[in-house]
Amino acid sequence: MAALKTIDFEARKDKQGNVQVYKLPVGDMGGNFEVAGINDKYHPDAFKRISSLPAQERAKAAAEYIQGYTAPLVERLPQPLQPFTQDLAFNRGLGGATKYIQQGLNALGQKVAVDGGFGPKTLAAINQVE
Repeated sequence: MAALKTIDFEARKDKQGNVQVYKLPVGDMGGNFEVAGINDKYHPDAFKRISSLPAQERAKAAAEYIQGYTAPLVERLPQPLQPFTQDLAFNRGLGGATKYIQQGLNALGQKVAVDGGFGPKTLAAINQVE
């Protein structure tokens, strides 16, 4: 599951390799606490649910949440782009990730609006590049 790669990148782990809940530094834009990149500010319900799980269950639950959160964008893309886009979409949001992709497409010579909307023109442009 590609989301487990995001968890491996985002999570802080204890000595047994279990995902930890940790306090964010003062001034962090994500709130006060985080578990595997899922913070209490932008994902409060998921944070509460996942952080309350036993440590050995957090990675799987966090990966499932990230997969579901990013699916509206990720599942529309060719498979080779999915793992990178999943991490990007989780960290920048679906619209932010789409804008990033649109900017990249324009840099590759495609002409798409950088509006954060993933429509047929963006998908067609993706399918035009290798």
